[in-house]
Amino acid sequence: MNSKSNKISVLGGNGFIGTNLISSLISQNYQVTVLVRKREKAKHLWLLPRTDIVEYENSVPSISKLISESKTIINLVGVLQSRTGIPWGKEFENAHVKLTANIVESAEQTDCNNIIHISALGACKNAPSMYLRSKAEGERIIQCSNLSTTVLRPSVVFGPGDKFLSMFAKMHQFLPFIPLASYSSLFQPIYIGDLIRVIEFCIENPSKNHIAFDCVGPEVFSLGELVNLAGDLSKRKKPVIPLPNSIARVQAYLMEKLPGPTILSRDNLDSASVPNIAQNPNEVFPLSNPTDIKSIADEYMTR
Repeated sequence: MNSKSNKISVLGGNGFIGTNLISSLISQNYQVTVLVRKREKAKHLWLLPRTDIVEYENSVPSISKLISESKTIINLVGVLQSRTGIPWGKEFENAHVKLTANIVESAEQTDCNNIIHISALGACKNAPSMYLRSKAEGERIIQCSNLSTTVLRPSVVFGPGDKFLSMFAKMHQFLPFIPLASYSSLFQPIYIGDLIRVIEFCIENPSKNHIAFDCVGPEVFSLGELVNLAGDLSKRKKPVIPLPNSIARVQAYLMEKLPGPTILSRDNLDSASVPNIAQNPNEVFPLSNPTDIKSIADEYMTR
């Protein structure tokens, strides 16, 4: 590798996907710059070799300066909650739209010609949720650039340290029963190790144009099936009670009003109304031997 091709910038690298990705990249001798809004929130990455943790502002001058030595940019930034707005709220605007535009402009200024952008399965300009509409706008900005770009649209991601199956397991542990909104919503979960394989392939094989892939696992589950599966695997299973949509929306509205981070919002319910599964086989990244959720989840769900 030459000096620049060996350097990768990752935005939003302190989350679940980023932590696993960075560990894999440094094991392959990449030099990784992790751009975060607050360095304190990336403490678990501070001692990693060949890794620089830097704070950035959501502006072209700030991002350009920090990515100037990298050949590849990976944008993992995503937020799940935002205040209401048209066509989406301020938090979605800043994280999914403005930041993406600033990344593109910064990459064009610094000759960083390979962008890997993590979007979301179901992103569409006419989607029912602000989250999915803002993700679609981020995709549009990426694909209108003059750069080589790859958009990846994963379904929910599972693996040790996730906030999906592990959260459901905790609900089974602490609640006498689980009232569940969006019980019948469909998902096609992908294992974190498989998603990392996809990202690394895109690093090593940069797109010459603009391409996009859905990233999914081998099986489709309803949300209710996944919650029940988490109970089975954690050996703490409690009854799961489907909530009617009207009651679920009241529950979400009340949770939006509670102090602290919002766990469930009405926009989350709107997102869940769109099947989180691959719709077109021709758009799915062709993973060899994708990991079945049952073959791996029991290894960490019983801890």
